[in-house]
Amino acid sequence: MADTYLVLGGFVFTDPFSVPERINGGGRQRVVVHKFIGGNRVVDALGPDDDVIRWRGRFRGAAAVTSAEMLDVMRRSGKAVLLSYWTFAYQVVVTRFTWSFERFYEVTYEIECTIVQDLQAPAWAAVANTLDSLFGADTSLADAIGVGVAAINNALAEVLTARAAVAGLNNATASSVAGVMGAVTSAIAAAATASVAADGISGAMGGVVAGGDPAAMGTDLVAQGAQFQTAAAGVQTGGVFARMATNLGSI
Repeated sequence: MADTYLVLGGFVFTDPFSVPERINGGGRQRVVVHKFIGGNRVVDALGPDDDVIRWRGRFRGAAAVTSAEMLDVMRRSGKAVLLSYWTFAYQVVVTRFTWSFERFYEVTYEIECTIVQDLQAPAWAAVANTLDSLFGADTSLADAIGVGVAAINNALAEVLTARAAVAGLNNATASSVAGVMGAVTSAIAAAATASVAADGISGAMGGVVAGGDPAAMGTDLVAQGAQFQTAAAGVQTGGVFARMATNLGSI
């Protein structure tokens, strides 16, 4: 998954060794089975029971120990944080995080996150309902992922303004949603531009260097992390906007 941004509670996994090859998904449907004489049965579905999300990786470099300590703080706090990668987004609690110190520049880790809420769930539920519901769920998801990124927020505002000018998407024609499609297309471009710009800024920043000023390096790392988060938000919201364009294209 070296081509995928992974963000947990504001911490961006940027080191290619820290980003896992795979992340599990899915889960079970909780049920109660009532068995009767003659082999008859009634199954009551109680709702989805998502699996714990878990992965492992390795922090390599001068910031390896600091990275592990930052994630351990999330485990200790027990607070719900945002986990996102590609177009997947969840509110999770870090319920297990273990790490092994090998060298000051080499730390392996394993992490488990218990899902509080699947932020994509409304979008999937909307598939069985209406295009209006699906579009609304995707705008909410884009808003959650892109929070704090001005370019994405402005692009999303244009999408919502264009959508408000259309009475409904379910019975709309291609010509009537042309303005919405245009706004979504512009949003895809804006998200990509924001991501590329943030990547460029982060790449130009100084990192951790031997003999450097600790305070200055700390400031640079915080600023670099913010740029990584913006870059990740651009990629992820771009995926959501692209899905919106695909759905509009079906009209």
